Amino acid sequence: MNSLGLITVAAAATPVQLTTNAGIYCNIISVQPIKAGGVAGTAPTENVGAVYLMRGDVDKGTALTSCVLLLRSGDAAFSIKAPTQLGFRLSDFWLDADNSGDGALISYA
Repeated sequence: MNSLGLITVAAAATPVQLTTNAGIYCNIISVQPIKAGGVAGTAPTENVGAVYLMRGDVDKGTALTSCVLLLRSGDAAFSIKAPTQLGFRLSDFWLDADNSGDGALISYA
């Protein structure tokens, strides 16, 4: 697995693109709902609310049909697998959250 690290949604309902590199393709995307600690070097903590893995830059409230995965605070990591060998283009995915500052640890293979 390769890691994109912790991705934080700075402002709730403002999706964050997982990567801008359109050349990264993968067959699995793993999402662990967790946010960075408040101070550098502090361990990550649980999110306040849910995080959403979205297909495209859309607001989860107006286009929930684009939501691929919803993980609530305290949920375990979850992975999605591409239905074909063509895989996913990682730059097509965005992370959104109910609360500002929440996020997820993102990995792919």
